[in-house]
Amino acid sequence: MTNTILRRILILNVLISAAFSSYAQQNEAPTTFSLKYQLKQGDQFQIKQHSQQDSYLNLDGVEQRTTNQRDAVIHLTITTVNNVQATIEVTYEQINLQSSSQDQNISVNTTTDNNSIYNRLFKAMIGKKFTLVMQPDGTIKSISGLGPIFDQMIAAVPEVKENERPVLKKFLQSQLGSEALKASLAFVLPHYPVRDVQINGSWMNLLYTDGFYPGRIDNYWKLDYGDKYAINLSNKGKFVTDSSREVDLGGGERGFVDLKGEVQGKYTVDPETYWPTMCITHTELNGNYIYKAQKKRKKDIAIPVRVVMDASYQFKHL
Repeated sequence: MTNTILRRILILNVLISAAFSSYAQQNEAPTTFSLKYQLKQGDQFQIKQHSQQDSYLNLDGVEQRTTNQRDAVIHLTITTVNNVQATIEVTYEQINLQSSSQDQNISVNTTTDNNSIYNRLFKAMIGKKFTLVMQPDGTIKSISGLGPIFDQMIAAVPEVKENERPVLKKFLQSQLGSEALKASLAFVLPHYPVRDVQINGSWMNLLYTDGFYPGRIDNYWKLDYGDKYAINLSNKGKFVTDSSREVDLGGGERGFVDLKGEVQGKYTVDPETYWPTMCITHTELNGNYIYKAQKKRKKDIAIPVRVVMDASYQFKHL
């Protein structure tokens, strides 16, 4: 009798242990992740952006500061998906800009009826659709449809002279064009490797930028933590501009940007979709703006500059 009871107790203990082990395995946090954006037709996302860029130019020993702030709300809709990429429809829902320097202040708020030239210019962009093509690793292959939108924006400010319109369009392309936007989104959307990644695992990718800061960024990614609720990533990048690429430095001046520095980012990622839910980035660059020689200036002039950029983004899966 005693032996029978003992055997039953032992069997019960084995069953309880097995059940507990199975439960623990089911609820144990994963240690390896197959990072890959889930691109599903019909999915929609909203991005809220806040960024500030401070540029400090050293003119004859006197530092002059220019501050540009941007708040924007962007809407994404995945329209088509195949095995290698997805087509995404993009619209700006809201744009707020604040730009200030020693002699100029510009303010834009597209939710108001402000009739200033800058407000009408950017308000004409709201609700206009353009297209983005994205791969599951986060690579932005192409962005199209912005050219006609820029034409509509310029048409909204008819007081701009005919000979000034090409200059304005080049400015819009450099700031908001496909290459500039690809670079901006590459800061926001983590780039994933083709292999699985363990917690504390790392990988690298190379990013080429265009716009006002053409160059390259060597990104070093790390998966800091992950469970079934959230994944935390970090990025440290080395940024070097291409000082041979001529850019518009403003005020009728053309020249080159010769800067280098570091980019840092922290990302929280949804482990079901692998889309970010939020990210924070910080960039610091140092070097020179090189102003090309003109008729009144026989040689190039290098102006020391320091650039600090901070940005935060919040993603919402609608």
